[in-house]
Amino acid sequence: MAKQTFTTGQVLTAAQMTSLQQTAMGGGSPSTKTTSYVLTAADAGTVIQMNSASATTITVNTSLFAAGDTVQIQNINTGVVTITAGTATVTSAGSLALSQWDGGTLYFTTTSAAIFFEITQTTSPLTTKGDLFTYSTTDARLAVGTSGSVLVSDSSAATGLNYIPTLFAGKNTLINGDFSIWQRGTSSSGNAYICDRWYSALVSGTGTFAQESTVVPTGSTYSMKFTASATAQPALYQAIETANAIKFAGQTVTVSGVVAASVSTGFTIDVQHSSSTDNGVTGTWTSITATSGGTATATSTTFVSISGVYAIPSTAKSLRVRIFTTSTIANGVIVYFDNAQLELGSTATTFQTATGTIQGELAACQRYYWRDTAAGTVSYVTGFSPAASTTGVYTFTRPPVNLRVFPTALDYSAIVLDDGYSNNYALTSLTLNSTYSSTNQISLNAGVASGLTSGRVYGLRSNASTGYIGLSAEL
Repeated sequence: MAKQTFTTGQVLTAAQMTSLQQTAMGGGSPSTKTTSYVLTAADAGTVIQMNSASATTITVNTSLFAAGDTVQIQNINTGVVTITAGTATVTSAGSLALSQWDGGTLYFTTTSAAIFFEITQTTSPLTTKGDLFTYSTTDARLAVGTSGSVLVSDSSAATGLNYIPTLFAGKNTLINGDFSIWQRGTSSSGNAYICDRWYSALVSGTGTFAQESTVVPTGSTYSMKFTASATAQPALYQAIETANAIKFAGQTVTVSGVVAASVSTGFTIDVQHSSSTDNGVTGTWTSITATSGGTATATSTTFVSISGVYAIPSTAKSLRVRIFTTSTIANGVIVYFDNAQLELGSTATTFQTATGTIQGELAACQRYYWRDTAAGTVSYVTGFSPAASTTGVYTFTRPPVNLRVFPTALDYSAIVLDDGYSNNYALTSLTLNSTYSSTNQISLNAGVASGLTSGRVYGLRSNASTGYIGLSAEL
């Protein structure tokens, strides 16, 4: 209903009351216009609805409306409607150009001035699941981040927000997943530990596992390379002790990595379990069927991702991760492995080492195996202890970290017994002595043919720059 002037005692009809109520609520039948329009005094309290596919204007002039009058304006077609100040003044915090489905209220503060309160129909910039509605200088879309990434404030980004990879120590249970620690050496013919914590296995055939520094994924220093010297099927195993594996019992995990090859080669990555405590890497294991994934094909020396999701049985006490070629590879074929990760959940997130630092990875590896390598041709690797006889000394060494258990094996090379002056004696034996040992102080029985003086102190030292003593507490 247009603005009315009522007299005392006037009786309104039901239709008039309904129209009046609709107008008060901002509704009522609109006055539809299909071309540009100049407001008249009769438009006070009404709805002007523009319906044109072409651009139009609504012009506002003075001396037509009283202070407090309102006019509702709507645009229901594709042509932009512009509210134009004729002889009156029109202000707005928003836009005076109305797109389709925009509208608002023209409120007169005086007979010659009005404020337009815009009600806009916002168009969403979002296109994909997980997108965020943000703002730069206009409404903007922030595309969903990669799986496992986190949202952070970033003043350099247009919207002030950015996704970054999830990087925190502890999410990856696999130690030395980037193959950065090689205490035992840099190559092996297989079925042995060479790169720390990784058992290099040959399911069949022959070949060489070796440290690789050229074909590596971005961010890594080394990868594991296998070169087949005959038809072979190489594999890498990492056994996870019960203290670290028990948290995964009854949980969903994702194991992931990257692989490459000199020719097109299929790879498998999986998780096996055992109900035994601290099951050894070459013990009996039960395979788990992948919930999803678990295989990939590398077609060149450019690394590709591989990942699989596995449901760990509630009875699992030990776990073993395997990465291997799905079938045999031909003589001369080279394959590469890197960035191995085991984490809770069903999403493979950005790779992170178990500890987050190179020194942390070294310490974690030394808990399972520690090699004290000579600093030179004459370098002591133990303390000095008195000889118990003319043929034997109980000496000791201290690992930099507590070993997982008392060592189960000892290896050494180019080591002699020395009295600290001018005499040294070739070893006939060097064995572990558990009686006087703990996980951070290891007693050794050093035996020689003869010549020692009881009560005189002796220590173990290198007689070549390659000398070492290694202590293994591996699974």
